[in-house]
Amino acid sequence: MSNIPTSPDEVPPPTVIRSQVTFSTPIKRSLQGSQQFYSGTPMDASEFQGRMAQELQNQWVGPMPINKFMEEFLPLPAKVPSPKPTFAKEHFVTMADYKAEKDMYDPFIALVESAHAMPGFKLVNTSVNFDPTLRQVPGMKNKPDVCGYKNGVNTNTIPTKYEDMELIFEFKPASAQANPFNDPPKKSKEPLPEDFEFENTGKQHALCRGQLACYARVWTAKQHRTHCFMVWIGGPYARIIRLDRSGGIVSEQFQYETNASLLEFLWRFSITSDEARGMDPTVTRASPEETKLAQDKLYAWKRGERSVFKLKIPDPPRVDHNKTPDVNCDPTRDGLSTTCDVTLNRTPDDFRKTRDVLVWGPLADPQSVTGRATRGYPALDLTSGKTVFVKDSWRACGPGMEKESDILRFLNEKKVRNVPQIICGDDLPGQYQTTTTQDFADEKWNAGARKAQFVKRAHTRFSEDFIGLPLYKFKSSKQFLRAVYDAFLAHKDAYEKCGILHRDISAGNVLLKVGGGGILNDWDLARYVERDDKDRHHPAFRSGTWQFMSIGLLANPAKVHHVQDDMESFFWLVLYHMLRYMKHDKITELEIIMEAVFDHSYKGKAGGLETGGDGKSALIARGTHIGQNFALAGNPPLTNFYKSGKKFWKAWQSYVDGREEDISDLMGSESISYEEASKRVPFIHPPQTMDHSHIASLFESTLASGNWPSDVEAVDYLSKTEKRGRDEDQDEDPVYVKSGTKAKRSTVSMDSRTYKPSTTRSMGSSNLRPLPAFNLQETAPITRAQSKAAGLSGDSLSQVFS
Repeated sequence: MSNIPTSPDEVPPPTVIRSQVTFSTPIKRSLQGSQQFYSGTPMDASEFQGRMAQELQNQWVGPMPINKFMEEFLPLPAKVPSPKPTFAKEHFVTMADYKAEKDMYDPFIALVESAHAMPGFKLVNTSVNFDPTLRQVPGMKNKPDVCGYKNGVNTNTIPTKYEDMELIFEFKPASAQANPFNDPPKKSKEPLPEDFEFENTGKQHALCRGQLACYARVWTAKQHRTHCFMVWIGGPYARIIRLDRSGGIVSEQFQYETNASLLEFLWRFSITSDEARGMDPTVTRASPEETKLAQDKLYAWKRGERSVFKLKIPDPPRVDHNKTPDVNCDPTRDGLSTTCDVTLNRTPDDFRKTRDVLVWGPLADPQSVTGRATRGYPALDLTSGKTVFVKDSWRACGPGMEKESDILRFLNEKKVRNVPQIICGDDLPGQYQTTTTQDFADEKWNAGARKAQFVKRAHTRFSEDFIGLPLYKFKSSKQFLRAVYDAFLAHKDAYEKCGILHRDISAGNVLLKVGGGGILNDWDLARYVERDDKDRHHPAFRSGTWQFMSIGLLANPAKVHHVQDDMESFFWLVLYHMLRYMKHDKITELEIIMEAVFDHSYKGKAGGLETGGDGKSALIARGTHIGQNFALAGNPPLTNFYKSGKKFWKAWQSYVDGREEDISDLMGSESISYEEASKRVPFIHPPQTMDHSHIASLFESTLASGNWPSDVEAVDYLSKTEKRGRDEDQDEDPVYVKSGTKAKRSTVSMDSRTYKPSTTRSMGSSNLRPLPAFNLQETAPITRAQSKAAGLSGDSLSQVFS
């Protein structure tokens, strides 16, 4: 076969061929992925709720008949632990007397208590008190109206405790006109019109959905949950909602004032297992002895007042990539989870083998209700006694969607440079460790989103040997470029040795080694590429971090992700850090420049998906926003690297634009589709873009230059222009920090290795402490006593690793 691609979807062939192909996923900009590198102003409460409603758009299933809802999600156990009370249908009839929302809470609590509907549980009015562990934002409520707790939880002094909540209630008076969902007529035999909207579209309806999502977002970030239940009450009506990382299942609306269904739900909820209520059984609170051990060993990464937990990590035998998959191996039998893809030569017993680790709060919390919900933890491995890094997330399942743990094992086996070494990990076993919402999308009663709009997810957890530092902690510009080049070499090795494309080159995924050099991590979006594109398919979503994506991917949500897109992302990664962390003459205009080049997007184009890339395209073509003669102060090597890279990608963009014109002309002259026209217009890469060698040479020649400045560590000039601060004494609710928050734009998880990128804006370089002289990979973690001896408090150590 010729080495010259003959269609727009082909890429230069890797040396290792796999059956899976790489594909792109339409960007749906989520809060999980929208803020870490964002340069604009923060959202107020109303905007945030609206954004949350938008984020969960087309991720709701319903209205599920209430009896089916309870039978499916809260079935009665074989042995009921307590006699079922007799519930009067009109038990809540007096609730009609209360017209103001704030007057509804306490009478409702009293009525539930009098019905003895929640044995072992209590309801608490949480509408007045904030959770003190959350960073408060003006106008953002984050106080559910009423919450359910186990009786043993002390709520006398702190009524609102997200870490202990079991159930959330949201009340709306009938006058509020804030019903988040719209049930179709029950008696109608006519099919629903195509434009029927199950998600009510009025502003107050949408804000109510957003408010529910806001509560769920914080709740599921503060706890280790597979799913959660919420109750919405609006006037005489109620709904039950079940949320997991794929979306939400909504019950039908029922008149709770004259119907015992709500009491039936509360009773079933109370007598079922913790696991059925949504608690992750693979996570338990640490014992007092384990807590003391973890707090001493993990003190360098202390983050607020968090509890210590013990996590189980699957420890199955290694995958043999040279063997064919055993299609008869079913890891779902005997109560194990559905792993969603073919398991390679493993038996169900393999998935029961685990090892325990202790964790003391994640470096970053999940920012969204749905999605991967990635948590990254420095952890103490109780098997080896060593400090490791643990990644916990909900991976997408589907054709070509590989487990990150298997990807890392393969990279390690092939001796790919500059990637973490995996210790153990896999998908977690258990009934609730895969999402459920998508399984009900094809039910006849569903008037909400269809199955094609959902992503099935599996809960996965693994440990690695590497805890890195964020890229903005570089001590010199040469050290910075060396780290990026190391990551580029990892990308090159993975592509050439393993046929793997990373597909998310970003500032959060390139980390510094403590002693110098860099690592390319977070391979959860990586895919195998194949030599022959004849079987290529295009699934429903693409991936990437918005600020660092290529011009082509930003402009065209349907574009297939090529190796050239990743190589272009390295250019934007370097420029982003040059502009933000190094001295130049555009600092007074920095916020405007960063927004125009890295953040700007158009809403509503391309079938409702956001598109962008205009700022990058203009910069490449004409130097727009920073000028044709942009230069760093006293840094010729990095300035020349930028200018050479800009020239390289300008030639590439010119070629791509010319080909698009040819496609457009052919579509017009022969009245054919874009897909058909693109197949007939040859896609011949300019020689220098065929592989990594040209850009690798640019890195090498720049690093070999003898006139590097002896400059100091990075300075966040964006923070100096924006004056954004936060209360360092609080365990912050991370979403609301303006441009340094912990989430990425798009479907990608947050920076899962580093602590609180938000502090880069608020602290300024003068507050940064010197880096302690120890290697996290090779020595034991520093203890509390060692920390104090070095003059570093827990908070300042956290800042060192921020």
